[in-house]
Amino acid sequence: MGESPTPKTRMTVTKLGHRLDELADVVDILHNDLGKIQELLKTLIELQLVTTPAISDDEDWTNRMYN
Repeated sequence: MGESPTPKTRMTVTKLGHRLDELADVVDILHNDLGKIQELLKTLIELQLVTTPAISDDEDWTNRMYN
């Protein structure tokens, strides 16, 4: 009943710097992964155009893709 709550430790500049470094690493990983996904999607679209040439002739599909 008489226990005092343990004080929370404050964030130091060093701890904040480490957290920011970790965050920067995660953002770099996400950026690289999204670049890979983008390249994969481009490849899949190109393959679809090769296997189904009628798609590339369809104006609605072209306008939808680039608008």
